[in-house]
Amino acid sequence: MAKFHYDLRAKDLPELNVGEHIRMKPLPGDRTGRWRRGQCLGKVNPRSYVVDVDGTLYRRNRVDLRRAERFDQFNYPEAESKENSQGATSCSETVIREKNTSDITD
Repeated sequence: MAKFHYDLRAKDLPELNVGEHIRMKPLPGDRTGRWRRGQCLGKVNPRSYVVDVDGTLYRRNRVDLRRAERFDQFNYPEAESKENSQGATSCSETVIREKNTSDITD
């Protein structure tokens, strides 16, 4: 019965496009509480995406991602450190790998 009532109002989130600018929900243990800027690199599963945030690739659930117009519209500095992205992972986020400059081709 509870599932029936939940499903009445539940809606699927719109899909993200490859290359789209996103904001990623703060990682567990991130004390800044700020959503981090990134870019969608691809869809893995119906609700799972690979995103590039500060040179690190993450696999995140769609509920942890929001669309962002452009990076330069946000005029506050990011107060993040590299250690936040290298901390322990949980079910809701997974670090895929560090992005190397050799991965980028002209």
